[in-house]
Amino acid sequence: MIERVLAGGGDYDLLWDLIRAIRNGFPVENLRPMLTSDDERVTATAAYLAYEIGSEMRPVLNELIPLAEHPGAQWRSDIIIAMTECVGPDDLDALSRIMLAFDDPDPFLHRAAIRFVIMAGSRSLANAISEAAKRYPGTPFEDIYSLLRNGAGRYFSPDWSAIDEGKLREFIEHPAPVVRRFGAGLAARPKLVVDVELLEIARNCEDEEALRILDHIMWSPMPTEARLAKIRYLKSGSEQREPHPARQTNANTRR
Repeated sequence: MIERVLAGGGDYDLLWDLIRAIRNGFPVENLRPMLTSDDERVTATAAYLAYEIGSEMRPVLNELIPLAEHPGAQWRSDIIIAMTECVGPDDLDALSRIMLAFDDPDPFLHRAAIRFVIMAGSRSLANAISEAAKRYPGTPFEDIYSLLRNGAGRYFSPDWSAIDEGKLREFIEHPAPVVRRFGAGLAARPKLVVDVELLEIARNCEDEEALRILDHIMWSPMPTEARLAKIRYLKSGSEQREPHPARQTNANTRR
């Protein structure tokens, strides 16, 4: 099957036979000739396979990174999504490359970048920010880093649960589109609940793909166990009040 793809052949059924074979134990490392091909048609097919296979692409993560430069926006997006599925906090090359998708010339990639902010593990996201700020000085990635920097400690370890309305507005009102897009991802990043009021603030980002993501989150919060709610913040010891739930949720008030 791989030989047929490398020769410029193969159809939809063949590709799904290959996907099923990998899911059934065929070593994903055997895809390396496709991932490293000089033929853009072959690497486009490899990008699609990576998108469908997801986290099982981890053994060939380093081969995915160069494909994020593919001339086709669809295939660049497939690679960013695939890397999001299999990247870990120590994969700094991949993490910093995912962050570049926020500034991709094609808006289609911005959706994949925002999705990374929503879905990434806390440590992976923190390392992606700090590494992008280090590798690309003088860019909006440094502004993202500064906005999330807590004190002067040695390690960059943002408190994601502390992203309140005031902090989110700093992102959404920032002059750089990259920072505003990142803020849209922060607004939708799941906790026990996704705060609807943060999503409403984020809608001021004036970015088409960010708005698409926010609309999607309003209908299908991620991960699937997350719920939508409007959250009222109360000081410790203040009178307990009834929360104001959003659509179909009975989430508790977060203090």
